[in-house]
Amino acid sequence: MLPPPATAAPRAVYVSSYTWTIDDPRFGGFSALDTAADGTGFIAVSDTAAIVTGRLTRDDRGAILGVTAGRLTQPATDQDQTLLPPFDDAEGVALGRDADFYISYEIEDRIVHYAEDGGVWLDSLRPPGVQRYTLNAGIEALAIDADGALFAIPELPPEGDADFPVYRYRGGAWD
Repeated sequence: MLPPPATAAPRAVYVSSYTWTIDDPRFGGFSALDTAADGTGFIAVSDTAAIVTGRLTRDDRGAILGVTAGRLTQPATDQDQTLLPPFDDAEGVALGRDADFYISYEIEDRIVHYAEDGGVWLDSLRPPGVQRYTLNAGIEALAIDADGALFAIPELPPEGDADFPVYRYRGGAWD
């Protein structure tokens, strides 16, 4: 039996632009943003790991009319200290199911699982082959599927590999 034919993915459609600012010197240089399933809640992380969460106000077409956001915070380390350079080189972010989230970092390649505000470091994850990443070319993109599995993609393949791996973390293990 043949599999059903593939269908084209929906096309992205430009809806609007919105200029957002916060009076904080850490604001800007965002590496990643993830929105909640409802399309209004969000988390953003800067290249220096400044975290901000908030809500988007949208019109009927989905255009952003406003942003309500909390203050920028710096995540904690596993020693309950503020994360400092150069270990704060954040690249990707993904919202979990229970107001938790994951941030991927380069320089010291890892994915860190945080509690809601980033003040509590829950776990540190390292995909297979992480020791072979080129400096500053580690896990760039994160996503979580409907079943709660975490997916991670590096900026470049690990040294010695031609293909880009897509890592999946579920049930406490990488597969």
